[in-house]
Amino acid sequence: MNIFITGGTGLLGRNLVDMLLQQDHRVTALVRSPEKGRAIWGDAVSLVEGDMLLVEAFADALSGHDALIHAAAYFTEFHRNGDVDVDGRLKRVNVEGTVSLLEAAYERGVKNAVYVSSSGVLKIKKGTPADERSPYADPPDNAYFQSKIDAEKTVYRMLESRPDFRVVFILPGLMMGPSDAAPTHLGRYVLNYLDQKIPLILPGGMPIVDARDVAEAIISALERGERGQRFVVGGRTTKTTTFFSTLEHVSGVPAPTRKPSPGLLKALARTLETMSKITGNPPVLRVRDIRRVERMASYNSSDAETVLGIGFRPLEETIADTVGWFRASGMGAS
Repeated sequence: MNIFITGGTGLLGRNLVDMLLQQDHRVTALVRSPEKGRAIWGDAVSLVEGDMLLVEAFADALSGHDALIHAAAYFTEFHRNGDVDVDGRLKRVNVEGTVSLLEAAYERGVKNAVYVSSSGVLKIKKGTPADERSPYADPPDNAYFQSKIDAEKTVYRMLESRPDFRVVFILPGLMMGPSDAAPTHLGRYVLNYLDQKIPLILPGGMPIVDARDVAEAIISALERGERGQRFVVGGRTTKTTTFFSTLEHVSGVPAPTRKPSPGLLKALARTLETMSKITGNPPVLRVRDIRRVERMASYNSSDAETVLGIGFRPLEETIADTVGWFRASGMGAS
């Protein structure tokens, strides 16, 4: 297939493009920097310079493609700005930009699309794994997840008047994996661990999914699944103690042993968040992160496993490949 992809230079996107090329698909990637795109893929990928804030500027480049994968989102910059929605970009990129992109694709004959949403849109009920039938979180953890909820609802309304437009929704869990150049929040956490900047263990656990497993789900969704169907690709919930012991085993870097109380951790996180506003650097620990791992959120990905035919890599493989990539790229302590 001839596939147009947004978000190709991110963690998920880079793994996704690699898989598409390995399967002999032809890939066109939307990039803000062609130089960065060429540095990653050389001549293997066709590049279209553009920005999700100005879809109309590159819309004609969608013509002639068999499918669209929309994996771009305003996320990393949002968190670097201290969770402040600068210039309303969450809405402009994640909601309005998504709908504009899908409408532009449809108008140019691209009627098969995969939209990458987030498992963070789902309501978490303690003791019950969330799945595609779970209600939306109300309220969600942050404004980013709210923007993804708003985007999903808007896309579904758009589909009501376009019965021949096939859009499948993928809802990933907390992703981790190689090629995390940005890096993501979890990737930065691993880098801090490798540099021995993580002094303590958080309580609880988190659902971690390998970005390559999510990429496989997306590619499968291009041909499988019904129009409007959602697939949670959440991975498995991992206790923080297991996460750290695996990191220690894989990297050789000793894991922290201190396990402060949740109250003390939240007080520390508030201090770090205040300092980040002064320094401009993202905090190593945030109150929201503590609350999230305390909940031990879990997801039921059986629909994705059954319909899309995917599986989930062992945690040790994901961590080993992530650490190996960071070190090979000169991003982590050796």
